[in-house]
Amino acid sequence: MDNVYSKEYDVAPGHEDLYNQQMVIRLGTEESHILIHNLIKSRKEIEEAVTATNLILVKEKEISNPASVVDDSDPNKEYIVKHPMLMVLRK
Repeated sequence: MDNVYSKEYDVAPGHEDLYNQQMVIRLGTEESHILIHNLIKSRKEIEEAVTATNLILVKEKEISNPASVVDDSDPNKEYIVKHPMLMVLRK
């Protein structure tokens, strides 16, 4: 079941306690995949970390990656909105 939350959220409102918790991501297809565990980070937290590096953000783009989904085994799947991002930084 896909979640119904807006793209402006990383987790559903009221579920902010999920930040910095693991989520299970399935990379690949149903027939051929690997499960990885990643931490849920807020956009604000990512922006602050990038700023702290003193690097210059050259490009930031949200990308579509249908071969990467929150796996059904994740108990919080319905509350997570995955936003794969491509960020290019330079000195």
